[in-house]
Amino acid sequence: MRYLVALTLLEGGSDEEFLPVVVQRSLQDVCHRLVESPVEVDVRPVVVSNPGDVSRERWVLERSRRERPLDVVLLHVDGSADVDRELRKSFAPVEEVWQREGGPGALLPLVPVREMEAWALADTEVLERVLGAGVDATRVHEADRLTEPERLSDPKLTLRDVAALGVRPRRKAPGPGVYLPLLAERLPLAALRRLPSFRAFEHDIENLLDTLGWRTRDR
Repeated sequence: MRYLVALTLLEGGSDEEFLPVVVQRSLQDVCHRLVESPVEVDVRPVVVSNPGDVSRERWVLERSRRERPLDVVLLHVDGSADVDRELRKSFAPVEEVWQREGGPGALLPLVPVREMEAWALADTEVLERVLGAGVDATRVHEADRLTEPERLSDPKLTLRDVAALGVRPRRKAPGPGVYLPLLAERLPLAALRRLPSFRAFEHDIENLLDTLGWRTRDR
């Protein structure tokens, strides 16, 4: 039995409702497909906090060192409209300190485009089942882009609009804390793999398995 320990550093509280479960499912599936011996995956979610007396880069390094032994740190960065720019701004400075001072394990970016909610919108059928309503294009922001959710200008707004469709009169729409965990559990990985940013994440994980010398299959 091998153990893959992944510290997942998140940008905010709503990300914690969704990304750790999706990351766990993805890592387990990739390891199952590519590693001959069993792998137990341990995903440890932590919301990034900058107390003000240290830089973000230093905080990430020191927080990661507390999790040893550790195989990989996944640093969540929202991709916005320009992934390369966001990586230069939010990931590259951390990577520079990580490499210079010898961070524990590998450091990889976790970059949904434009934001985490785009991944949550990856499968319309699952979305409708979880939220209890069909998608009414006249009441959902940029509904014409749902087949390519990474093109949405505001995935949070689109997801909130869809959530409101299943609400009965005089009832409040469910909050993200209700539907995001359900979507994280039920979204097919095949649907997520239609998204370029999710494929890029899994490609990085496949390369990590190569670096660790664990990859024994190619499928």
